[in-house]
Amino acid sequence: MEVAGAAVVALATTVPAQTLGNMLLGLVLDTTGYGTVVGILFTIVVEVRRR
Repeated sequence: MEVAGAAVVALATTVPAQTLGNMLLGLVLDTTGYGTVVGILFTIVVEVRRR
């Protein structure tokens, strides 16, 4: 879980479209235990909407 969470954070920080608010939201979700799954889905949604 921690490795996947770190991967999401690394991906989020390399994607210019990600804002500080999105990253903070991801951290909050991560502390609740939903961060990894939701973070991956959220990143995919952001990427799809960006194109």
